[in-house]
Amino acid sequence: MFWKTTKLDLICYPPMPDHVARPWDAADEYILERANPEEKTLIFNDRFGALAVNYPEAKLWLESACARIAAEKNLGRNEIASQPDRWITHIEPDTRQILIKAPKDFEQLQFWLHLIQTDCPDARILIAGMSKHIPISWLTWLEAHCAAYTQHPIQRKARLVEVGGPNISDKCIQLDGYHWEELELLATPGVFGRHHIDIGSRFLLETLAEQQLSFSGRLCDLGCGNGLLGFTLKHCHPDLELVMTDDSFQAVESARENSKRNHLDATIVHGDTLLNTPGQFDIIVCNPPFHDGHRQLTNFAQRMFEQSARQLTPGGQLLVVANRHLPYPALLKQQYRRVQVVKQNPKFIVFQCSLAKHTKENTLA
Repeated sequence: MFWKTTKLDLICYPPMPDHVARPWDAADEYILERANPEEKTLIFNDRFGALAVNYPEAKLWLESACARIAAEKNLGRNEIASQPDRWITHIEPDTRQILIKAPKDFEQLQFWLHLIQTDCPDARILIAGMSKHIPISWLTWLEAHCAAYTQHPIQRKARLVEVGGPNISDKCIQLDGYHWEELELLATPGVFGRHHIDIGSRFLLETLAEQQLSFSGRLCDLGCGNGLLGFTLKHCHPDLELVMTDDSFQAVESARENSKRNHLDATIVHGDTLLNTPGQFDIIVCNPPFHDGHRQLTNFAQRMFEQSARQLTPGGQLLVVANRHLPYPALLKQQYRRVQVVKQNPKFIVFQCSLAKHTKENTLA
């Protein structure tokens, strides 16, 4: 898609439905209008690389594996060389300017500001997002916790805030979580289900426990978050070979911490669905996300279902929990010969899917 303002050609990765397929927004244009291209720059949360292609020398803090792939693809489409050291997880102290696309989770923004405060407290910080996604409570908090604060006028429904000298409590970077069964499950800010168990995942685990199912072989927790599903099943079935993967770098780091805390071995991979996770699986468990930032979509779930079908053993099974209103039955039936509703309640539904019409064992209902 041609971006007239910058004369660049960008795409979304993964591909998005047409009604949300523009890989930039007015907030990207606003932040580019106000930023100084001469300053050493760090960019946070650039979902499709719209800022990265305009700042080819900038460092990139992209926690999403898909965001990294999108940035690489868009740099390549525009014949912009990608520097091998662009992707960072530690802020360089001589950074002078930081561009942040506002995340959905305010705790994640607070976490980033604390890192900035520690490593380069004098940097100029520009935070941009669509005005409907940056509530007044965020602005009030930023004004109270930053030495410098300027709120620029709303422009084409985009909001831009410039801050400096953040003074953020250490509480904003601490691990937080809960206990489930005999497990301690913690996570950093921005990880799904950080503070308490997700009720959909709880419904799936309770359903599996009711069925008294015996799991064996190689299991993948796809979109693992803090590792709740995978670690619970590994705890109950110690002989499982557990693999976990997530698009979020912070989720992967949290799962690695939980692996150590709970003394449960697992291979934990940061990647786009199963693309970085080779091999076949006897069981894949999944509570698919249906949001990409503020977009409500089914394309992530669809890709998870497709890739799971490619990597299941012939007698393997995919176990999915989902909100009832989502159109997953049709998506699952495109990939699997057998799609069974195991249990449902007014809010959630659990599916068991296999490539074969019948399985000799481990049938849930």
